[in-house]
Amino acid sequence: MAESGAPDEIAVSGKKLRDKLTAIEVKLMQTKNETQLDTCNFPPMLDSQFLLPLGLVVGPDTKPTDGLIKRFEDVKNEWESSRKELDKISEQDLA
Repeated sequence: MAESGAPDEIAVSGKKLRDKLTAIEVKLMQTKNETQLDTCNFPPMLDSQFLLPLGLVVGPDTKPTDGLIKRFEDVKNEWESSRKELDKISEQDLA
């Protein structure tokens, strides 16, 4: 290819981008699960932590508890942090 090193630069940039996105992915999802039983071996990540409050809110006909509302706010704040990281990647690395 060209002597400018452009293909190498693209490969390096691509690897850096992949590493950044993977770091966010493992915060959001449990990527180690291979079987259904692995949920006992590896901690739930953000996606699973959203499911419990969601299930309790849309499932029973009872008012969400203060603890449930607090946990949802905590998880929502964690998501906002990851979303900001994704936005930063989108604005800086993909622009």
